[in-house]
Amino acid sequence: MASTSFVLFAAFVGLTAAQYEGWEPTQVSAAMCYWEAPRAAVIRDTLWLDGGDLTWTQKMSNGENELSSRNNPLGLMYSFNFSKPFDTKTNLTTLIGTTSKAPGGAGLVGSYSPNMIDGALLYNDAEFYLYGGTLLAEIKGTEAPDADKVVFHREYQYGVEKPGFQEGTDRQSFPGGITQFVAHGAAVSAPSENKAWYIGGMRSPIWGEIYKIYQNDTHIANSTSSTLITLDMTKQLSETFSNETLQVTPRANPSAVWVPVGEKGILVMVGGVTFPEFTTNGLRTSANSQDSEKDSPEFMKTIDIYDIAGKQWYQQKTENGPGALTRGCAVLATAQDRSSFNLYYYGGYTGVDATSGFSDAVWVLSMPSFQWIKLNDGTDNHARAGHQCVMPYPDQMIVVGGYAAMAGDGNPPCVPNFFHTFNVSSGEWQDSYSPSKWSNYTVPTAVQSKIGGNAQGSATATTPVVSGWADPSLSAVFAAEYTTKINTWYPYTEAKETDRPIVDDPGNGNNGGGGGTPKWVAPVLGVVLGLVFITGILVGFCLWRRRKVLRRGNGTATATDDNGSRIISWIRGQPSEPAKAPTVTTEETPSTLDMAEVRTPPPAPAASPAPVVAHEMADDHIAELPDTSPRAELHGVGLTPVEIINKHTHFGTGNGSNPGTTHQSSYYASVSSNENASSLSRSSGVLGFQTRAQSPEPGPPSPPVSHSTPAGRHDSDVSGLSDNETRHLRHISQATVSSASSGGEQEVSGAQQGARGVPTTVPEMPTPGIPETPTPGHPSPLSPPTGASDGEDYISARMLPVSPAGTGTLRRSMFHESEDDLGSKK
Repeated sequence: MASTSFVLFAAFVGLTAAQYEGWEPTQVSAAMCYWEAPRAAVIRDTLWLDGGDLTWTQKMSNGENELSSRNNPLGLMYSFNFSKPFDTKTNLTTLIGTTSKAPGGAGLVGSYSPNMIDGALLYNDAEFYLYGGTLLAEIKGTEAPDADKVVFHREYQYGVEKPGFQEGTDRQSFPGGITQFVAHGAAVSAPSENKAWYIGGMRSPIWGEIYKIYQNDTHIANSTSSTLITLDMTKQLSETFSNETLQVTPRANPSAVWVPVGEKGILVMVGGVTFPEFTTNGLRTSANSQDSEKDSPEFMKTIDIYDIAGKQWYQQKTENGPGALTRGCAVLATAQDRSSFNLYYYGGYTGVDATSGFSDAVWVLSMPSFQWIKLNDGTDNHARAGHQCVMPYPDQMIVVGGYAAMAGDGNPPCVPNFFHTFNVSSGEWQDSYSPSKWSNYTVPTAVQSKIGGNAQGSATATTPVVSGWADPSLSAVFAAEYTTKINTWYPYTEAKETDRPIVDDPGNGNNGGGGGTPKWVAPVLGVVLGLVFITGILVGFCLWRRRKVLRRGNGTATATDDNGSRIISWIRGQPSEPAKAPTVTTEETPSTLDMAEVRTPPPAPAASPAPVVAHEMADDHIAELPDTSPRAELHGVGLTPVEIINKHTHFGTGNGSNPGTTHQSSYYASVSSNENASSLSRSSGVLGFQTRAQSPEPGPPSPPVSHSTPAGRHDSDVSGLSDNETRHLRHISQATVSSASSGGEQEVSGAQQGARGVPTTVPEMPTPGIPETPTPGHPSPLSPPTGASDGEDYISARMLPVSPAGTGTLRRSMFHESEDDLGSKK
């Protein structure tokens, strides 16, 4: 049985998510219809609402609308933070939060703190007490709440630090002589004084629990209460209630405000009626309408004033007021120089008939001149009673809830604009509320015309206009300045919109509710789809570009295109500045032995640029080639795509510390006996991405030359020539004959590399029989093209500057001819 009850309760809680209570299986949306007599408190930046008769309009799946009121079985309190903007079409369920009063913060509230219509929330800046009110009806099997206990809710601590402080809801007991079974009084709080009051009201004839509808009149609030309940919250955790006999006429639902004048301020009470229709056990007509209509207008003509410090009541006459009104609301706006204090009274009705007499007018009672000014007439279809008014900013009043005139025996119609904002400076209704839009209070023009002065104050009417001060002591109270600090909690930072759905009001007005498609779906979906589309375009472009790059280097092009690409790559590897002298090798007759390789010496220390020295043959010598000399051309196969990638692009596998894995072949400049042509190795391009500064250190001396011929090379027949012919050939070769090292992998440190990874010199193997130390004037060997910078074309490459003999890497050829070799005679 217990588990079944728990399941049913959990299901019920789940159904109340959007409507708060009573969500039906076939329901598609809900809207707040009317809210009779809720009670309100403002704790810093938050409006708290509790109790009252909250009725919803339920829109069903068949298109019909139904009214629903469940009397808040979960004991929920509602909160609205002033940082949330809204307008007349806002779904109010996105604005309002809920907090349970039940023990432990969840579950059915039962008799612990049942739903009360009317009553009050008495508050300061940190906590509030739930006092008084009327039960809706007696429910068989349920108990009434305790008369001598009151529920409170704490949000913040104040005063001395309290290590054991806990926020939340709890109860405490009243002292003797005080009961919570009082309703329809005037509630007013003064946070700067840490005090609150509940003035007058109605009670049952036996001082017991009171109901709105009961089987007899013994538990109906049909008797006036001459009580002045004071709550002192000066010391938190030690709050106290006290009761005094009311010295003015008690009545039902007057409105009161606290005014900051005198030592501790004063209470000003207006309106109320003596025989209201809402205390007649559901009859909806006054039990004594004649006396009520006679007596009640006086409460707007004679203003009741209570001096808190002196505990003294005063009455001050006025005229041209709104007439008899009850269940309206009142707020106070103070001129910037405190020359006038303006009480705003909105709405209400005559209280003798539930079907007529409802007001939408806004009235101003300006003090200390005590003059009534009608600021706004309003409209009949916007009129209401049983609502609440609060001021989030000095220039704005928010109206919450209420109910309209009933039509016959049915329920009242839904009130339009369940939350509505009135600008007390301009005297006009606003279609929206925004926490970022506010200003200091300015006295309306209509009020200035009565009291003088300007928008900031400077009122000239500083005494009651009708009859002067009724009591000189009251004049002294108004003349005394209130010096206690009044805390302000505005402005408020605007909160972002919540994710609750917005649904148009199915009935009158736009009161919001749950159900339907959330309005954030469309913009969020649009953003997501847009990002997906843009991402798809970017990914497609990247894939297309990658495919295009791979196609250019994957070997699928024709052989002609490959060869052209290799030649262009080799040409672009030429340095843009003079590098080394070009190499010219010639031969006249076949040779049987290889030309000896010349090892490149280590780089010389950095020095100032050397002057350019041109190496030419003397003008008195004749040197020519036989007509059978073949044309010089490149030898071997061009660079492969892999070598191009490794050497000329950033896709190469080499890096600063680990050169590419593609092996470099040995570089030879030899006279080929088979081809009778000058030749260069096919790998005479750039070595990866290394600079001259990144050149590897010279290797160890080569071992003695072997008698075997290196693979891939031809024997030279130079040894078969005569000495004169050999010297003749050497004299002709003023250009360099270079040799390169074997192209094995070598580690190159970061300090030995340049910006683009091109070695400064080409490592080589020393050739046996040739001295490792170059002879003076020896020309430098031909270096392969590099990628250190954009090179010139192959034909126009310039000559390198030549350093003085023995001071640089540029050396003249080893070969030397004398005049004897040329056949000259001395």
